[in-house]
Amino acid sequence: DEVSSLFDHNKNKRAYLNATFDTEHFKIRSYLNYWDDNIHIESMDYFGARHIQDDEHRTRAYGGELQYSIELFDWNLLTAGGSISEEDFRVKGKDYDASTVLSAVTEWDADRRTVAAFIEDETDVGPLTLILGGRWDDPDDFDAQTSFKASLLWALGDSTNIRASYGESFSAPSLNDLYWPSDPMGKGNPDLQPETGKTYEVGIEQSFGEEVLVRATVFEQVVEDMIVWVPGAMGASGNQWQPSNLNTAEIRGVEIEGRVEFARDLNFILAYTYLDGEQKNMELVNATTNELIERTRTLAYLPEHKLDLGLQYRNMFRIKGLGLNIDVQYVSETFQYYQNWGAYPVVTMDTKELADYWTADLKLTKECEYVDIFFAVDNVFDEEYEIQFGSYDDVGYPMPGRSITGGASIKF
Repeated sequence: DEVSSLFDHNKNKRAYLNATFDTEHFKIRSYLNYWDDNIHIESMDYFGARHIQDDEHRTRAYGGELQYSIELFDWNLLTAGGSISEEDFRVKGKDYDASTVLSAVTEWDADRRTVAAFIEDETDVGPLTLILGGRWDDPDDFDAQTSFKASLLWALGDSTNIRASYGESFSAPSLNDLYWPSDPMGKGNPDLQPETGKTYEVGIEQSFGEEVLVRATVFEQVVEDMIVWVPGAMGASGNQWQPSNLNTAEIRGVEIEGRVEFARDLNFILAYTYLDGEQKNMELVNATTNELIERTRTLAYLPEHKLDLGLQYRNMFRIKGLGLNIDVQYVSETFQYYQNWGAYPVVTMDTKELADYWTADLKLTKECEYVDIFFAVDNVFDEEYEIQFGSYDDVGYPMPGRSITGGASIKF
């Protein structure tokens, strides 16, 4: 069955169209996105039968948004608007079993229309800037949801800013999440519920002259019914993945960022993020009685530490338009959880770890009057790392090794 993968192939089409009309008070935006994926897979099942599978997955998304802004006073800006969007997901599939010379054909489609309205009011009085807003979303396959947000900026002199914000979020499951057709690797979940969340954030920003800027932020995010694709029962091709609603996901963290301008065209950036997250989920512990127990675990795929280093050098060697960017990132280990059916009907949960890693990227650019040229090296040191577990044998998907790209854009 490993050799059969040599016969697999995909054909993917992508098309995008965006149009925007913008005036002093009005802004109108429309878009059309089209994806068409044709997938051919030849495989062997657990019993040795050869299957030839051809699937077409087509997704269309289009819509428009109208926004109106007006200054009610010199210190107040009001913005309101609305949008409407359509999504359509269509599947045509055929699974040919060479041993029985029979074909299983599937064909269905799903669609969603979402109507939304929003309003935001910005008040700027002296050292204080207050923003209040709300949004109403009404997808035709879920209940309508209203979300609110508020933020406050307090400028203490010319060099210190204090920020505080609160926001609510709503995200309906995608049509892929709900209706992805069942295959050996995964399937959708029509019982998914929308994600809802709340975010709290407080931060301070301090500048020391024009050369140094330091920013620190403390935040907490709580997401109910968080949607995550997770591995399920073991099948002939490994775990069959399916999206699920984690009952609750909580993330608390601290972000610290510093920017130093060593010279007029030379900047150094250092950013550190500490994350502490947990998930509370009802887990199956007995397949016969369907007994469920709530478990609290470290949030899957959430690194505890992230460190970013960046160097920006403009007009390098005093050559106008010549720039160099160097970015280095460290990400600590992450975890994922897998159901273990080895002691059936008792079901336990295994924990697997993805190792920490360092990466470095380099990009050289040259801006000319009519042409911009770039040369880039991603993953300079050819680091081997993974950020996502796969399905077959639950090994990690390897991220790209060292890659070298170059290009140019013409402007007129």
